[in-house]
Amino acid sequence: MVHPHGGSDCFFPKSSFKKAYRLVGKDGFRYLGEGNEEISVYQGQARDGVTPTIVFRGADVRHGSVCEQCWGYRLDCNRVGIGKFAEPFDEALTKYPG
Repeated sequence: MVHPHGGSDCFFPKSSFKKAYRLVGKDGFRYLGEGNEEISVYQGQARDGVTPTIVFRGADVRHGSVCEQCWGYRLDCNRVGIGKFAEPFDEALTKYPG
């Protein structure tokens, strides 16, 4: 996997990837994104079938995913811009202990 590297492409998550992945759970997680779009978040796996990912999905489209190595970056391993989904998701997680 190719992972982005620092610079302006990073943000500073308040929650760890492990906490985020655990809270998403098998049933998923929902929050309101930009423009009040409901974003559904699910556990997934990278193409290698092993690496856990968090997948961001809107009403009609998959917006991208993030693995532990990409957590905190605005670009995922495939250079897809996920910051506008990952950052509000991370913020929503601050309401949940653990």
